[in-house]
Amino acid sequence: MIATLLIAFVLYNNSGRVTSSGEPGPMWETPAVSVINLIAAPDEFNGKRVFVMGYLRIKFEGTALYLDETHSDYTLTKNAVAVSFSSGMGSLAFLAKSYDSTYCAVEGVFNANEKGHMGLFSGMIEDISFIARLK
Repeated sequence: MIATLLIAFVLYNNSGRVTSSGEPGPMWETPAVSVINLIAAPDEFNGKRVFVMGYLRIKFEGTALYLDETHSDYTLTKNAVAVSFSSGMGSLAFLAKSYDSTYCAVEGVFNANEKGHMGLFSGMIEDISFIARLK
């Protein structure tokens, strides 16, 4: 698992980032945070682009990044953040086939005020610009 996380981090850091001006930017521009950080200090990350790793479930009205597989199995939604993919990421069916029920790394903007379907989650990651399977 550690080797997989290291590989994902290396791939992420070598993914050709550019700044808003179109110039190459530092590879560490987006902070890597945990699901725990987002849950514990949502105001600190609200509106900021973040890089997060966790267990991704893609399902109707319940697409979320969980702390781990066990939290997903028991639907502990407060230990997860909802995930909203843009249309540019592909269809939900494609994403589900490729990433559902796997450990993933995602980059997007954290919205502490949006709690997903029926307010079940502890925030939402929107505007996903990067996703990779870890396992």
